[in-house]
Amino acid sequence: MTPGFSRLLRYRSCYPHIRFAHFTKHPRHHVKRYIYDHEWILIEEGAGAVESENGKLPYEKNALLLIPPGIVHSFVDERGPDFAQYAVHFDWEPRPQLSTELWCHHTDTVTVDKGSFWVPKILVIPSLPASIQQQLKEVVAAFQSNGAYRKLAHTAAFLRFVESLATALYQGDIRAMELNRPQGSDSRKVREEVMRVFESVHRLVEESAFDKSDFDRICSESHFSASHLRRLFRVHTGYSPHQYFTMLRMRKAGELLLQSSLSIEEISFLCGYEDAKYFSRLFRNREGLSPQQYRQAITIN
Repeated sequence: MTPGFSRLLRYRSCYPHIRFAHFTKHPRHHVKRYIYDHEWILIEEGAGAVESENGKLPYEKNALLLIPPGIVHSFVDERGPDFAQYAVHFDWEPRPQLSTELWCHHTDTVTVDKGSFWVPKILVIPSLPASIQQQLKEVVAAFQSNGAYRKLAHTAAFLRFVESLATALYQGDIRAMELNRPQGSDSRKVREEVMRVFESVHRLVEESAFDKSDFDRICSESHFSASHLRRLFRVHTGYSPHQYFTMLRMRKAGELLLQSSLSIEEISFLCGYEDAKYFSRLFRNREGLSPQQYRQAITIN
């Protein structure tokens, strides 16, 4: 299977926020827990299994686990005298409303199975190539460093790791196993349909300005009603469709400001805004700088 994040990254930029990264040399406590962010776990030594209400997946040395937020799980059957792992807690995009310290919660009760749009279910990649393992270790090393550009260093290392991993998954060089319910469920079909909708949205924003008529057409092609698709946007992204489209347009505007010599008016039009002043206000609200100030500041730096 090709994980959702690998497909999304073909069309969508990633602005990762790393909360915590470390190396440990002892087995975890076998208690149920859920996390508020995502977590990569690279098994350096030892073996075991990750378990949720949907079943159990084994892992051994050199395996990579990806734990999404909100799914109650535990680590069982861990063995090996020299058990060791690298772990990175992160968000695919910044979530300022989530406290840095609020990344893990232990529980004795099973709560709602949440997941995220990037990673709906727990994933296990049985055998990660040594080169990609090294890239994840570099993320941990950069996070724990004290350099002047520490945040830049560990973010860049993370992006290199994710690019290599996504490419290997897309090309079929490695495979991922998903901890899912044994039977095919309607929720999985809905998720695949939502994924197709998001891919369509990203392609349209990349290729041209995106407006309400495009959204209505996607609704009809996806067999979702407009109200249901708006709800799905809220569930999977935390944004309304309008907020999400605005975010994509602003990202596109930022790229055009840096990569072209087009005027602000031309960029405004290409991003779907006929009123350049309105576009500039939206851009300033998001970036803290006007489009012209953004272009000058980044170019000078």
